[in-house]
Amino acid sequence: MSVSQHDEPAHRVEYEESDELSFVVVSAVAAVSSSSITEIGPINDIVDPEALCELFATRPDGQARDGGRVSFRLDGYPIEIDADSREVLVYE
Repeated sequence: MSVSQHDEPAHRVEYEESDELSFVVVSAVAAVSSSSITEIGPINDIVDPEALCELFATRPDGQARDGGRVSFRLDGYPIEIDADSREVLVYE
């Protein structure tokens, strides 16, 4: 991914653990691209939606997961999900 730490995201969305993270990502890309969520390519072609949610979920023993960041592209937009800030960041 070609996003440097100095780039500012075009869109930033905070999420809750109870949110369906894949839907939050698709909605964020739709907002940046001025598209309908139905026009955004299927996220499951890029990343497993269930695994994405589990990656940032509370551990089975009830402990919060500290840290973590995942990056990928959806419809040409670089995406970062930050576990510390609980944010989905979309770059142009």
